This record gives sequence, structure tokens and C-alpha cells, in this order.
Amino acid sequence: MKPIATLIFTLLPMATALRAVEAPEFDRLRANYQAAIERATKTLTQSYLIELEKQRGSYERASKPDAGNVVQAEINATKQAAASAELARKLQAKSPPSQDPSVASQTHWFAGKTWLTDQKTKWSFNRKGTGEKVRGHDTIAMFTWKLLDSGNLELTELAGAGKPATTTYVHFKNKSEAWFGSSEDKLDNRLHTE
Repeated sequence: MKPIATLIFTLLPMATALRAVEAPEFDRLRANYQAAIERATKTLTQSYLIELEKQRGSYERASKPDAGNVVQAEINATKQAAASAELARKLQAKSPPSQDPSVASQTHWFAGKTWLTDQKTKWSFNRKGTGEKVRGHDTIAMFTWKLLDSGNLELTELAGAGKPATTTYVHFKNKSEAWFGSSEDKLDNRLHTE
């Protein structure tokens, strides 16, 4: 499952770069491709979960709780990955259209880098206007971002399905330091590059 997700997230920025050019044929092809990937991935994930459930049941019947716990951990991780992928898909569908080239050229320097809070939460911005926050190996929030007239970013964050969206503002002081907070007037938390 992880190689498929890695492939998708590797190819998505390349496909996004092509989006800057008006090409309705490309848009249709890309939409069909993404829909096919989603269908195939969903089917594979469901089959994998069914087999994992069977294997966990056989370990329980054989009184092998340690093996059953390992399988349960894989079930939980697979379900979490599927939920994160679904949330990312929903955020992508809600994200604003590609920004014009002049805005993209102003923002390319912070996108594609990993930014850290003082608590070591990693923030990743991509050029399409989406991103994620990761603590350790866990994605704690997915977000969309947009550049405001003030030069700050406005992030709309979702920490998970069923949780309310929150808004965070980011001001990039320079190429290695930024400040963020709950309003443009209250940017009191530091971000820095790795």
C-alpha cells in the first residue's frame, strides 16, 4: 500500500506543474487517471483489510495474541492511511485553482521545503496550495493554503474526518524563518527550516 501512496504523491507535483497551462484534454486525462487510481487503491485496500481480518481471527483462534496484535496494528495503520488519503482527496477537491504564474514565482521558495515548529512538528507546503503537518510518523493535519494580499498565508486545516476546520496564518520573515498564529495580528509561534 505504501509504494502506491508514494508513487501517487511523487507523480502529483509533476502533473500539477502541467496544470499551469490551459489544456482541457490534459485536465480530462488527469481526472480520469486519478479516478482510476482511487478506484484501484480502494479495491486493493478493502481486499487487504479483509485478508488481515481473516488472519487476525485465525491467530485469535490459535491463541496467539502477540501475532494477532501485530496484525491488528497493521489493520489500524491501513485504515489510518486510507482515511488520510480520503481527507487529502477532499482537501484537493476544495483547494483553489492553480495560482497564476506570477504568484507561483513569488511563492516557490517556501514550497517544497520542510518547516519545523519548536516542538518539531513538520509542515510541508506544496506549490499547488496544499500541505500537511506531521509529528513523528503521524499526519496530524492536512491543509490548503492561499497567499493573501498582505503577503501572509492563510491555512485552512483539517485534523481529521468529522473535526472542524481551523485557520492559521503564516508570515515568512525570510527563507529560513517564519511566524504563525491564529490571526494576522497574533503571529507568536516560530517556524524554521530543517
